[in-house]
Amino acid sequence: MEITKRREIFFLSELRAIACIAIVILHTFYAASVYAPDHTARIAALTTRNLMMWAVPCFVMVSGALLLDPAREVTYRKIFRKYIPRVLAALVLFSVVFQIFDDATGESGIQFKTILYGLQNAVTGSGWKHMWYLYLITALYLLLPFYRKIVASLNSKDMYYLLSVYLVFLSLLPMLQTLTEKSTAFYICVYSVYPLYLFLGDAFMQKRICKKPWLMILLASVGTIAVACLTILSEKKSIAALSELLTSYAFPLIVLQSAGIFGLMSYREKKAPKVLYWILHQVDQCSFGVYLIHMLFLKLVLVVWKWNPYMYGGFFMILALSVGTFLCSFLCIRLLKYVPILKKFFEFEKRFDYQKRVSQMRYSFCLSLSILAILLLQKHITALHESAGTPALLYQSDFALQFLCTERSPTWLFLAVSGKRHRFREHCKSSLHVLCSRKMPALVSDIAWQEQQPR
Repeated sequence: MEITKRREIFFLSELRAIACIAIVILHTFYAASVYAPDHTARIAALTTRNLMMWAVPCFVMVSGALLLDPAREVTYRKIFRKYIPRVLAALVLFSVVFQIFDDATGESGIQFKTILYGLQNAVTGSGWKHMWYLYLITALYLLLPFYRKIVASLNSKDMYYLLSVYLVFLSLLPMLQTLTEKSTAFYICVYSVYPLYLFLGDAFMQKRICKKPWLMILLASVGTIAVACLTILSEKKSIAALSELLTSYAFPLIVLQSAGIFGLMSYREKKAPKVLYWILHQVDQCSFGVYLIHMLFLKLVLVVWKWNPYMYGGFFMILALSVGTFLCSFLCIRLLKYVPILKKFFEFEKRFDYQKRVSQMRYSFCLSLSILAILLLQKHITALHESAGTPALLYQSDFALQFLCTERSPTWLFLAVSGKRHRFREHCKSSLHVLCSRKMPALVSDIAWQEQQPR
């Protein structure tokens, strides 16, 4: 069982890395298609774009495979202190960064309103289009406890029924409504198709549905070939409804293609060769950051510099641009991860120890408050120790340690909340000693003098 679990984790890491690369290719070809010199070049670019549409569904399926796993502990505390704050922080930060980029490269320039516009974009969703995924993942996190309860009580028959209902009402019926321009009275009270992908990921992971290799190959092949053929048909015949369906993640063919690719990857008996797996693992660790930042490089090259790839090789130059964009994004995220604060921010699956960070902040605050209180009570310290005959620095330090480490200190009010008095006492002693050794060397010698005196 342990071997199976490790193999499954390997395949999830590999799939997420490949999907990250596919998303960069998708956005690059779509952005470059506006420079297409003729209809044939545009069809080739859009076909390549549509063939990469499986990437985002596979990302959601990986999330379902991980987060809906009954063996994985997912509590309300973890959702609201780890998952959602991180996504919202990314949403706000990059909305502001992208707005700064737009104003800096535009005619207006950076103004004070730039920050406000960036914050407004984060709330209204009017920023860069690829940020929509952050809103989606936030909604899925909010509903995650209920999704976990659903899958925990399902057997294989129930899972087939659930997936069938979702497929009909969230994929097939919307397709028919788009093609016929006629709506039906039947609907299911779910906003989007993405819960279907979430449950599909769990179904494959827990082996609740059939995933025979020949069936997965069939689904992936049929979906891929059909998407390519329909893209060519829609562009040549200018069928707007079909073009709209091919860019929708609810399109049945994209659902089949995504399920086939995910199932085929999950059936692999071995992980990739050691070197290749190491590369994919590194990409996986930066996948979240790459997704967020890669559009910055694309817009810089194609919009700001107005570089036309069709003037320097066409299709293959766009492919080279995809590789360059990915490498620049990856290297940028790798460098940013060396910054201590941003390291935990960009690592999608790394644990953020919120409680530890709060404890550290609480200790620092209490220590600072205590030192401030000592400075304010300096006159009283002098009055109490003038008759002792000890050096001034010595009795000041002695009183400081007593003040910090006894219940006479007003910081004990804060310690009563944390319940970690002994740990705080040691922290105060060590911190004060370091502070004194760096700022007041004479104090250290005075303390040593006191230690040598007979007791």
